[in-house]
Amino acid sequence: MSPAASGAPELLLVVLDARLAFLSEQQDQKPSAGTATSATRPWFPKLWESLLVLMRAHASLGHDQQAALLIAGTTRVALLSSGHCQDVDWKAAREAAVGFAMEPGAADGQPLCAAALSTALCLAQRRKRENVAPGLLARVLLLDASWTE
Repeated sequence: MSPAASGAPELLLVVLDARLAFLSEQQDQKPSAGTATSATRPWFPKLWESLLVLMRAHASLGHDQQAALLIAGTTRVALLSSGHCQDVDWKAAREAAVGFAMEPGAADGQPLCAAALSTALCLAQRRKRENVAPGLLARVLLLDASWTE
């Protein structure tokens, strides 16, 4: 039986590699000749819109669906937003993600994806123990920029 069919609430934890936002912002800041076409525009906004579609679909499974967004940089991991899907301010989370990625050194080198995954799993366990939503199920989605290496 699927979690949605069982009626159990779910926590979707998304771990974002800071390089995804950083590379897009760097591309956005480069001067370009002529007018920008859709092929030369930064792709982070498209990634973010796709993430929002996923979150809306997750929220539509039930009123008690939860989400959390973490970002992994090269020096630290941060929790950008967390809570019931309808309560999360995704605009503020996006601004925080870009701000985090633009910090000096945040996207230089290998991100702390393992630490971010560990943090996500700890957050899931903490939520389960809070007993706010009995039977809470957790899923983790890692959005990695390793293709840039």
